[in-house]
Amino acid sequence: MMESGYKVYDAMTTNPISTKKEVTIQEAANVMKENKVSSLVVKDNNKLLGIITERDITRKNVALNLDPSKTLVGDVMTKNAYTIDPKTDIVNAIKKMGDLNKRHLPVVEENGELVGMLTMKDVLRVQPQLFGLIYEGMRIREEARKPIWQTSKEEGICEACGNFSYDLEELGAALLCTQCK
Repeated sequence: MMESGYKVYDAMTTNPISTKKEVTIQEAANVMKENKVSSLVVKDNNKLLGIITERDITRKNVALNLDPSKTLVGDVMTKNAYTIDPKTDIVNAIKKMGDLNKRHLPVVEENGELVGMLTMKDVLRVQPQLFGLIYEGMRIREEARKPIWQTSKEEGICEACGNFSYDLEELGAALLCTQCK
């Protein structure tokens, strides 16, 4: 795989916004709002315990009708979060994020010390040309509800002349435009 010359430590956010596992979901959500972030690292001193994201709050608290003023971050956070080494090339980092379908990766030194957070936005700020690689790694969900994937059965390429037509008709086993039928 190609390398960019940029490392995770070039793009990562140092001193990421953090919280403790004993904090309520409501308090954590307010910290996210105040700091305009979509995730918080959960740590004890500089040791990573997990990560809590807007997605965690939505799926593991709100959707289950749990009280955010009583539910603790430690009950909802993603424990054993995927991490990345700060010396990893940014291309490999974005590939990992795509493969794991993660938008945030805590950056952890070999000794286990949390040193930052890498987000998709961080990568794009440093290497905007990696957008295509990000896109390739992510799964397109709900294809049937995306207008670009919705085509009528009658539109496509005529099998006789090779021209695009909005009005194909099936004759035998071939789709043909109005000129070729």
